[in-house]
Amino acid sequence: MMDEAIKITRNAVKKKIVMYLIIGFAIGFSLSLITGLYNVWTEVGKPVIYLYPEATQSVTVNLETDGDIFISDPQIESGSWTVTAAPSGELMFKGVKYPYLFYESYTSQKFDSDKGWVVPRSEVVRWFQEYLPKFGLNDVETKDFIDYWGINLPESKYYQVSLIDIPLLEKATKLAITPEPDTLIRVILTIKPLDAPVIIQEPQIITPERKGFVAVEWGVVLL
Repeated sequence: MMDEAIKITRNAVKKKIVMYLIIGFAIGFSLSLITGLYNVWTEVGKPVIYLYPEATQSVTVNLETDGDIFISDPQIESGSWTVTAAPSGELMFKGVKYPYLFYESYTSQKFDSDKGWVVPRSEVVRWFQEYLPKFGLNDVETKDFIDYWGINLPESKYYQVSLIDIPLLEKATKLAITPEPDTLIRVILTIKPLDAPVIIQEPQIITPERKGFVAVEWGVVLL
């Protein structure tokens, strides 16, 4: 009788052990899956789009991303905005004025580059002031960039700053504007915090000429 009771108790213990192992495996698998998905997607932070047509007109901006647009202002509808754009850059959307179109998205593309600039924390704002105009941004766009990223970078002694090549950027987010601008400037930087400076090749910069209907986009990918 006692042997039978011991046998029943042992079986119950075995069942509990198996159950705990199954639960532990399920939790571990779920965490692994979540971590894997997190590592797949890269966030493109605060891209903004400016429009400067030569005359006030209706302009449609379409975004096609390989990931997801998770925030926008004004609210993007079916992947596009249609706005009334003035030469000053002022945009009108559903009766509300905007200085630019704003969105944030996820992409599966990886942007780590072997070219760029190493910038100390103490020099990062000055670097933006010097280099953003070289990339094609005007005074207002440069100020808007610095107002946000000058204070919202993660704390670090140094940063590696790189400019994403347009063909790679197009794989992440295609930007189509109708009517088509005469000048399209897309300045999306990758910024990687560094504990110490590294040696890296600086790319050649060709400053675009702003002429005709100009459209400009800037943003940052934090690595």
